[in-house]
Amino acid sequence: MSQLNTGLYFDYHATTPVDPKVFAAMKPFLENEFGNPSSAQHRWGWKAEGACEAARAYVAKALNAKSKEIVFTSGATESIYSAILGALEGSNDEPFEILSSPIEHKATLHALKKAEKRGARVKWIQPNSFGQIGLQEISASIGPETKMISLLHGHNEIGTLNPIHEIGPFCRERGIIFHVDAAQSFAKKIIDAPSWGIDFVSISGHKVYGPKGVGALFINSATKPPFEPLFTGGGQERGLRGGTHNVPGIVGLGQAARIAFEQHEAESQRMRSFREQLLSGISDFADQFVLNGHPTERLDHNINISLIGVSPSAIINRFKDIAFSSSSACSSGVAGSHVLESLNVPQELIRTTMRIGFGRMTKEEDFNELLSRLQSLLAENQTNKSKPEASQSL
Repeated sequence: MSQLNTGLYFDYHATTPVDPKVFAAMKPFLENEFGNPSSAQHRWGWKAEGACEAARAYVAKALNAKSKEIVFTSGATESIYSAILGALEGSNDEPFEILSSPIEHKATLHALKKAEKRGARVKWIQPNSFGQIGLQEISASIGPETKMISLLHGHNEIGTLNPIHEIGPFCRERGIIFHVDAAQSFAKKIIDAPSWGIDFVSISGHKVYGPKGVGALFINSATKPPFEPLFTGGGQERGLRGGTHNVPGIVGLGQAARIAFEQHEAESQRMRSFREQLLSGISDFADQFVLNGHPTERLDHNINISLIGVSPSAIINRFKDIAFSSSSACSSGVAGSHVLESLNVPQELIRTTMRIGFGRMTKEEDFNELLSRLQSLLAENQTNKSKPEASQSL
């Protein structure tokens, strides 16, 4: 049995291990190449600046964007805050209504609360039963005061994909700012941000086998959305984000984006194979689980299932050395899932939900072990249900 450290890792939505090639690219900038990109008078600064610009080009390519449209940040959370609050602060429009959904990542929900305190009005779009928001839901929600829409591309919990390639042009025709949280889908799914008329895209390094603490924000230079930087000071990032550059992190993000984008077709096929094999492998127990999210229009590496009639302790005991999640990593320690609750999933199913994420380092033997244990748990549950009630009480 192949192991990532100790145990089996299936929590790739929460974070990913740093790819060895990414670490190798970062290492010189943690040792001898320690220059500041803002130091324009010597070779240490030039080397750091060149490395950051190369990384910027790699990130841009994964979005079919221009390098000048990429602003480096500390991660997706900062990028989300920058897009939502930056658009609000940079706009002269009043009132400023923002449309979003109640099943967004907590970073977006908290940014929207902050926007409300600054005078914006937030209106919620109710997703369909799969957690998907399309043109039908948006058309029913927009009004004359709608200035911005903020949505996930690939959902971090249930895996559902929103049709951002349709929503972007719809927003552009109506002059509505469109922000996409692509933390889970960046460099894994095709995102043609400029052609699709998307104004802002938020991404994170540690979701694509890069380091933690670094991300980026795409700002469309053609649509020129209103934007006021959250951080100012030294004039870094063309005045769009102040603060000394995290050069090793930026280099890591760039290499991670390059590798992921170059390999995304092969990796997507491999992830879909794992997903389909697992669903096929438990298909004999179809009455024992519910698949959450869209059955086909979902992230390739995501499975989110709720087990019927299984106790949470039975799941913990069976998978105690296997890493998976029952909700977003940012919600760990919080009872339940705001996502599943918003989709009216019963509490007894929310408590037995497993979010399983496959990744680049997932081995066949890892997958087989996971499937074997899940099949065993479902078979035991099925047997227990078929016993006479008198026997169950013994």
